[in-house]
Amino acid sequence: MAKLLVGCPVVTYTHYPTITAEMLQRVHEARPSYNNDSSITSSTTLTSAKLLYYKAFAALYSLAGYCADVVMVNSSWTKGHVDALWGAPLSLGQTRPGALVVFPPCNTTQLQQAPLDTTQRLCSRVLVSVGQFRPEKDHRLQLAALAALRKRGTEYHDVTLQLIGGCRHAEDERLVQALKQYAEELGVQQHVQFKLNEPFPQLMAALCHGAVGLHTMWNEHFGIGVVEMMVRRIQCCRLAVCCMSFFAGCRDGDGRPQQRWPES
Repeated sequence: MAKLLVGCPVVTYTHYPTITAEMLQRVHEARPSYNNDSSITSSTTLTSAKLLYYKAFAALYSLAGYCADVVMVNSSWTKGHVDALWGAPLSLGQTRPGALVVFPPCNTTQLQQAPLDTTQRLCSRVLVSVGQFRPEKDHRLQLAALAALRKRGTEYHDVTLQLIGGCRHAEDERLVQALKQYAEELGVQQHVQFKLNEPFPQLMAALCHGAVGLHTMWNEHFGIGVVEMMVRRIQCCRLAVCCMSFFAGCRDGDGRPQQRWPES
Protein backbone atom coordinates (compact mmCIF):
# COMPACT_ATOMS: atom_id res chain seq x y z
CA MET A 1 0.00 0.00 0.00
CA ALA A 2 2.85 2.39 0.88
CA LYS A 3 4.48 1.74 -2.49
CA LEU A 4 1.28 2.33 -4.40
CA LEU A 5 0.36 5.51 -2.53
CA VAL A 6 3.70 7.29 -2.06
CA GLY A 7 6.21 5.18 -4.00
CA CYS A 8 8.21 3.96 -0.98
CA PRO A 9 10.79 1.24 -1.62
CA VAL A 10 9.56 -2.08 -0.23
CA VAL A 11 11.84 -4.63 1.43
CA THR A 12 10.48 -8.02 2.50
CA TYR A 13 11.85 -10.91 4.52
CA THR A 14 9.83 -14.12 4.26
CA HIS A 15 10.20 -16.73 6.99
CA TYR A 16 7.55 -19.05 5.56
CA PRO A 17 5.37 -18.41 2.50
CA THR A 18 1.71 -18.06 3.43
CA ILE A 19 0.73 -20.31 0.56
CA THR A 20 2.68 -22.53 -1.85
CA ALA A 21 2.10 -24.57 -4.98
CA GLU A 22 2.49 -27.72 -2.87
CA MET A 23 -0.39 -26.60 -0.62
CA LEU A 24 -2.56 -26.12 -3.69
CA GLN A 25 -1.55 -29.56 -4.95
CA ARG A 26 -2.42 -31.22 -1.64
CA VAL A 27 -5.91 -29.68 -1.70
CA HIS A 28 -6.32 -30.61 -5.38
CA GLU A 29 -5.42 -34.24 -4.61
CA ALA A 30 -7.73 -34.25 -1.55
CA ARG A 31 -4.96 -35.44 0.75
CA PRO A 32 -5.90 -35.18 4.46
CA SER A 33 -3.49 -33.30 6.72
CA TYR A 34 -3.47 -31.13 9.83
CA ASN A 35 -4.72 -28.17 7.77
CA ASN A 36 -6.84 -30.13 5.28
CA ASP A 37 -9.44 -31.96 7.34
CA SER A 38 -10.86 -35.28 6.18
CA SER A 39 -14.34 -33.74 6.26
CA ILE A 40 -13.19 -31.55 3.35
CA THR A 41 -11.12 -34.12 1.46
CA SER A 42 -14.04 -36.54 1.47
CA SER A 43 -16.27 -33.98 -0.26
CA THR A 44 -15.73 -33.03 -3.91
CA THR A 45 -17.77 -29.86 -3.43
CA LEU A 46 -15.84 -28.68 -0.37
CA THR A 47 -12.51 -29.56 -1.98
CA SER A 48 -13.40 -27.54 -5.08
CA ALA A 49 -14.49 -24.57 -2.95
CA LYS A 50 -11.30 -24.68 -0.88
CA LEU A 51 -9.15 -24.97 -4.01
CA LEU A 52 -10.87 -21.92 -5.50
CA TYR A 53 -10.22 -19.98 -2.28
CA TYR A 54 -6.56 -21.05 -2.24
CA LYS A 55 -6.07 -20.00 -5.87
CA ALA A 56 -7.63 -16.58 -5.19
CA PHE A 57 -5.46 -16.14 -2.10
CA ALA A 58 -2.35 -17.20 -4.05
CA ALA A 59 -3.12 -14.59 -6.71
CA LEU A 60 -3.40 -11.82 -4.10
CA TYR A 61 -0.22 -13.05 -2.40
CA SER A 62 1.61 -12.92 -5.73
CA LEU A 63 0.33 -9.41 -6.38
CA ALA A 64 1.74 -8.27 -3.04
CA GLY A 65 5.09 -9.84 -3.89
CA TYR A 66 5.29 -8.03 -7.22
CA CYS A 67 5.45 -4.73 -5.32
CA ALA A 68 8.65 -5.65 -3.47
CA ASP A 69 11.91 -4.00 -4.52
CA VAL A 70 14.12 -6.19 -2.34
CA VAL A 71 13.10 -9.74 -1.46
CA MET A 72 14.88 -11.75 1.22
CA VAL A 73 14.07 -15.26 2.45
CA ASN A 74 15.39 -17.57 5.16
CA SER A 75 16.32 -20.62 3.06
CA SER A 76 16.70 -22.03 -0.44
CA TRP A 77 13.39 -23.90 0.06
CA THR A 78 11.56 -20.63 0.79
CA LYS A 79 13.37 -18.95 -2.09
CA GLY A 80 12.07 -21.51 -4.56
CA HIS A 81 8.48 -20.97 -3.50
CA VAL A 82 8.72 -17.18 -3.26
CA ASP A 83 10.39 -16.92 -6.68
CA ALA A 84 7.64 -19.09 -8.15
CA LEU A 85 4.81 -17.14 -6.52
CA TRP A 86 6.22 -13.64 -6.81
CA GLY A 87 7.59 -13.87 -10.31
CA ALA A 88 11.21 -13.75 -9.13
CA PRO A 89 11.43 -9.93 -8.71
CA LEU A 90 14.85 -8.30 -9.05
CA SER A 91 16.67 -8.22 -5.72
CA LEU A 92 19.24 -5.65 -4.70
CA GLY A 93 22.80 -6.46 -5.74
CA GLN A 94 21.89 -9.28 -8.12
CA THR A 95 22.20 -9.35 -11.88
CA ARG A 96 19.66 -12.18 -12.15
CA PRO A 97 16.11 -12.37 -10.79
CA GLY A 98 15.38 -14.09 -7.50
CA ALA A 99 15.15 -13.63 -3.77
CA LEU A 100 18.22 -13.21 -1.59
CA VAL A 101 18.78 -16.03 0.90
CA VAL A 102 19.58 -14.63 4.36
CA PHE A 103 19.85 -17.48 6.84
CA PRO A 104 18.52 -16.78 10.36
CA PRO A 105 21.15 -16.64 13.12
CA CYS A 106 21.75 -19.89 14.99
CA ASN A 107 23.81 -19.59 18.16
CA THR A 108 25.71 -22.88 18.26
CA THR A 109 28.71 -21.76 20.33
CA GLN A 110 27.78 -23.71 23.46
CA LEU A 111 26.85 -26.80 21.46
CA GLN A 112 30.20 -26.76 19.69
CA GLN A 113 32.08 -26.45 22.97
CA ALA A 114 30.18 -29.23 24.78
CA PRO A 115 32.16 -32.49 25.20
CA LEU A 116 31.16 -35.34 22.91
CA ASP A 117 31.45 -38.93 24.16
CA THR A 118 30.85 -41.00 21.02
CA THR A 119 31.06 -44.36 22.82
CA GLN A 120 28.37 -43.35 25.30
CA ARG A 121 26.26 -42.02 22.44
CA LEU A 122 26.30 -45.35 20.63
CA CYS A 123 25.58 -47.33 23.78
CA SER A 124 22.60 -45.12 24.60
CA ARG A 125 20.75 -46.08 21.39
CA VAL A 126 18.60 -42.96 21.58
CA LEU A 127 16.60 -41.25 18.84
CA VAL A 128 16.25 -37.52 19.45
CA SER A 129 13.52 -35.28 18.08
CA VAL A 130 13.64 -31.52 18.71
CA GLY A 131 10.71 -29.31 17.77
CA GLN A 132 7.67 -27.57 19.17
CA PHE A 133 4.65 -29.77 19.79
CA ARG A 134 2.52 -28.63 16.87
CA PRO A 135 0.50 -30.73 14.39
CA GLU A 136 2.71 -29.85 11.42
CA LYS A 137 5.76 -31.37 13.14
CA ASP A 138 4.11 -34.79 12.67
CA HIS A 139 5.34 -36.47 15.86
CA ARG A 140 2.87 -39.28 15.17
CA LEU A 141 5.04 -40.36 12.25
CA GLN A 142 8.04 -40.58 14.56
CA LEU A 143 6.13 -42.80 16.97
CA ALA A 144 5.03 -44.98 14.07
CA ALA A 145 8.64 -45.16 12.87
CA LEU A 146 9.79 -46.35 16.30
CA ALA A 147 7.08 -49.02 16.36
CA ALA A 148 8.07 -50.18 12.86
CA LEU A 149 11.73 -50.28 13.88
CA ARG A 150 11.00 -52.46 16.91
CA LYS A 151 9.05 -54.91 14.76
CA ARG A 152 12.15 -55.52 12.64
CA GLY A 153 13.81 -57.57 15.35
CA THR A 154 14.93 -57.81 18.97
CA GLU A 155 18.18 -56.00 18.15
CA TYR A 156 16.13 -52.79 18.06
CA HIS A 157 14.23 -53.31 21.33
CA ASP A 158 16.71 -51.20 23.31
CA VAL A 159 16.17 -48.13 21.09
CA THR A 160 14.32 -45.26 22.76
CA LEU A 161 12.83 -42.03 21.40
CA GLN A 162 13.10 -38.67 23.14
CA LEU A 163 10.56 -36.08 22.01
CA ILE A 164 11.89 -32.69 23.12
CA GLY A 165 9.95 -29.54 22.44
CA GLY A 166 8.09 -26.47 23.56
CA CYS A 167 4.53 -26.74 24.82
CA ARG A 168 2.98 -23.29 24.62
CA HIS A 169 -0.63 -23.59 25.71
CA ALA A 170 -3.61 -25.88 26.32
CA GLU A 171 -3.90 -26.84 22.66
CA ASP A 172 -0.30 -28.05 22.61
CA GLU A 173 -0.90 -29.95 25.85
CA ARG A 174 -3.87 -31.73 24.27
CA LEU A 175 -1.65 -32.70 21.35
CA VAL A 176 0.94 -34.16 23.73
CA GLN A 177 -1.75 -36.20 25.50
CA ALA A 178 -2.95 -37.49 22.13
CA LEU A 179 0.62 -38.48 21.24
CA LYS A 180 1.01 -40.34 24.54
CA GLN A 181 -2.23 -42.21 23.84
CA TYR A 182 -1.01 -43.07 20.35
CA ALA A 183 2.26 -44.38 21.81
CA GLU A 184 0.21 -46.68 24.05
CA GLU A 185 -1.81 -47.89 21.08
CA LEU A 186 1.44 -48.74 19.29
CA GLY A 187 2.83 -50.43 22.41
CA VAL A 188 5.93 -48.21 22.57
CA GLN A 189 5.00 -46.03 25.57
CA GLN A 190 7.80 -47.53 27.68
CA HIS A 191 10.35 -46.52 25.05
CA VAL A 192 9.27 -42.90 24.49
CA GLN A 193 10.22 -39.94 26.67
CA PHE A 194 8.29 -36.67 26.41
CA LYS A 195 10.44 -33.73 27.51
CA LEU A 196 8.44 -30.51 27.54
CA ASN A 197 9.95 -27.02 27.75
CA GLU A 198 13.39 -28.37 28.60
CA PRO A 199 16.02 -25.83 29.77
CA PHE A 200 18.88 -25.38 27.33
CA PRO A 201 21.44 -27.40 29.38
CA GLN A 202 19.13 -30.44 29.26
CA LEU A 203 18.55 -29.95 25.54
CA MET A 204 22.29 -29.73 24.97
CA ALA A 205 22.87 -32.94 26.97
CA ALA A 206 20.26 -34.77 24.86
CA LEU A 207 21.89 -33.61 21.64
CA CYS A 208 25.27 -34.76 22.91
CA HIS A 209 24.04 -38.25 23.81
CA GLY A 210 21.55 -38.93 21.01
CA ALA A 211 22.62 -41.24 18.18
CA VAL A 212 20.05 -40.36 15.52
CA GLY A 213 17.97 -37.24 15.03
CA LEU A 214 14.43 -37.45 13.66
CA HIS A 215 12.64 -34.59 11.91
CA THR A 216 9.33 -35.17 10.16
CA MET A 217 7.79 -31.80 9.36
CA TRP A 218 6.42 -31.68 5.82
CA ASN A 219 7.74 -28.65 3.92
CA GLU A 220 10.24 -27.64 6.60
CA HIS A 221 11.40 -24.14 5.66
CA PHE A 222 14.60 -24.05 7.71
CA GLY A 223 14.72 -26.16 10.86
CA ILE A 224 17.01 -24.74 13.55
CA GLY A 225 16.64 -28.03 15.42
CA VAL A 226 18.25 -29.80 12.45
CA VAL A 227 21.13 -27.31 12.51
CA GLU A 228 21.68 -28.06 16.20
CA MET A 229 21.70 -31.79 15.48
CA MET A 230 24.28 -31.31 12.74
CA VAL A 231 26.49 -29.30 15.08
CA ARG A 232 26.51 -32.23 17.51
CA ARG A 233 27.16 -34.65 14.63
CA ILE A 234 23.89 -36.51 15.08
CA GLN A 235 22.88 -38.41 11.97
CA CYS A 236 19.60 -36.79 10.91
CA CYS A 237 16.96 -38.72 9.02
CA ARG A 238 13.28 -38.73 8.15
CA LEU A 239 12.50 -42.41 7.68
CA ALA A 240 12.52 -45.48 9.90
CA VAL A 241 14.72 -47.31 7.37
CA CYS A 242 17.47 -44.76 8.07
CA CYS A 243 17.27 -45.61 11.78
CA MET A 244 17.50 -49.32 10.99
CA SER A 245 20.53 -48.83 8.75
CA PHE A 246 22.28 -46.73 11.37
CA PHE A 247 21.70 -49.00 14.35
CA ALA A 248 22.47 -52.13 12.33
CA GLY A 249 25.89 -50.66 11.58
CA CYS A 250 26.52 -49.48 15.13
CA ARG A 251 27.32 -52.88 16.54
CA ASP A 252 29.88 -55.49 15.59
CA GLY A 253 29.34 -59.23 15.51
CA ASP A 254 29.61 -59.45 19.31
CA GLY A 255 27.01 -56.72 19.80
CA ARG A 256 29.58 -54.15 20.90
CA PRO A 257 29.24 -50.54 19.75
CA GLN A 258 31.32 -49.53 16.78
CA GLN A 259 32.98 -46.13 16.43
CA ARG A 260 31.04 -44.11 13.85
CA TRP A 261 32.54 -40.64 14.26
CA PRO A 262 36.09 -39.29 14.23
CA GLU A 263 37.51 -38.37 17.60
CA SER A 264 38.09 -34.73 16.67
